Amino acid sequence: MSTQTIPYREILDRLPADSTLTLRNVSWQEYETLLESLSDASGIRVSYDQGTLQIVTLSSEVDLEAPVRVPEESAISLESSTKASNGKP
Repeated sequence: MSTQTIPYREILDRLPADSTLTLRNVSWQEYETLLESLSDASGIRVSYDQGTLQIVTLSSEVDLEAPVRVPEESAISLESSTKASNGKP
């Protein structure tokens, strides 16, 4: 029985949108190499923690350029809590 090694980039190219892939026992060097190969990629988020690599592909519905909007009521409550913590009305 033989084992075939597939480069990370090839795996990522096959992942469908809105999916998560978790790999264990990944070296820091492999992580850095992957980041270099993804320098031109969009719609992919990568995280690394003590040998565990997690790759998330974003949904094609996600607009990466859209500004983040905070609902007006949240802004008011944040403002109120800031004033309360400063002791000023």
